[in-house]
Amino acid sequence: MKLRSGDKMSPSTSRYKQFKTRINTVYSFNQVRPHQIEFIRNKLNSWNNMIGGDNVDDLLISIMEVPELAAYSSKFRNMLKLRTGQIINHKYYRRIIKPDVYRAFKSYFKWLKMRYDYNNF
Repeated sequence: MKLRSGDKMSPSTSRYKQFKTRINTVYSFNQVRPHQIEFIRNKLNSWNNMIGGDNVDDLLISIMEVPELAAYSSKFRNMLKLRTGQIINHKYYRRIIKPDVYRAFKSYFKWLKMRYDYNNF
């Protein structure tokens, strides 16, 4: 797809920007907390708490959908860094993760730090 400027825009570029926009959009934590917890719980239950090649992209995208929870809770964020780091760095998963999801998730924790609701404690 060509932009008016003449630059080409690939679908992955626009999806990457959508992830970045969502992560940098801040909603009231008290309003979204119960929905985000329920969302993550349902996702994990739907996969029977096992991550395979067919749902690894969905896992990473789901985590990017709950930035308020990750920004607010340092324990949750640290657990995410540890577990998703193991997934991202695994040879098998690295080959099957879509490039736009991989690129966005590599920046995810940096983007979280830029949020005004980021909690260091």
